[in-house]
Amino acid sequence: MERKFLSREETLAADDIETRDLYTPEWGGWMRICTLTAYEKDELEVGMVLATTNGKSGKAKRIDNIRARFVAAAAVDQKGGKLYSARDVAALGKKSAPALSRIFAAVQEMNGISDDDVEEMEKNFARGGSNSSATDSAATSASGTSVE
Repeated sequence: MERKFLSREETLAADDIETRDLYTPEWGGWMRICTLTAYEKDELEVGMVLATTNGKSGKAKRIDNIRARFVAAAAVDQKGGKLYSARDVAALGKKSAPALSRIFAAVQEMNGISDDDVEEMEKNFARGGSNSSATDSAATSASGTSVE
């Protein structure tokens, strides 16, 4: 079989964002999640490390509410718009652990985030400080919505 190499235009035009609908009985309905863009995923991961305290950048423990952060970044409405903003992450983190964990597991699977990756993030970030609220430099989605 002959190899077909993609052009720049073909690569950039490819519709590669997938969605998945999950029934969430605890919430009485369906939840739609999507694959993250590479930028969104990187921003979430970097946002868990970088912190700014009094204008100084450094490492801080930002693994708090990790499930809610990733679910907020991946949850979309029926038209593909982001369902949650950064302001919603804390409230989302107070929802049912089984429901949030099930949705997070689907986000992990869709985005190639293994349990080992999450464990590694926790280990690496635990070596930093313990200030979990020191930054507003959390991830920013492609739509401009910051996801803390």
